[in-house]
Amino acid sequence: MTALSSYTPIATQTLASGTTSVTFNSFSGYTDLVLVIYAKFTSTSANPRIQFNGDASAIYSGTFVYGSTTTSGSYRLSGYSHIYLSGGAESTTIHPVYIVNFQNYANTTAFKSILTKNATAGRQVMPSSGIYRSTNAITSMILYATAGNFDTGSTFTLYGITAA
Repeated sequence: MTALSSYTPIATQTLASGTTSVTFNSFSGYTDLVLVIYAKFTSTSANPRIQFNGDASAIYSGTFVYGSTTTSGSYRLSGYSHIYLSGGAESTTIHPVYIVNFQNYANTTAFKSILTKNATAGRQVMPSSGIYRSTNAITSMILYATAGNFDTGSTFTLYGITAA
């Protein structure tokens, strides 16, 4: 017998106006979380980043791999006060989609890891991983735009996953 998982929609936020941040803080009782983001930005140099529990300590890191029809590579960031999600805005008219997986977010004996898949239609694919080096359970998350705002129409949907 194999275990099955089910996705439960927890919350969806669709922006009626631009904002620099989006917060989720009402989730518990799940094994894992998945956040799906359809991001519009007001700046072409914007990237989404995430911070947990209001913790601005320099205990976040990330590893990124990218590829397009013309280039590929990788890089690593460490000692940050947030995790950058992979990819970003290349224009204010091309809107990246992000799928962010949070494994064992409520575990209080291990650091928290996230996996992000990002794709911009016709442009680039950029998976990444991130670590929040804390054993505190994740009880809230704030997403920030690094430049400008998340624009009107951006959608953020958080799902809970429970093992069956």
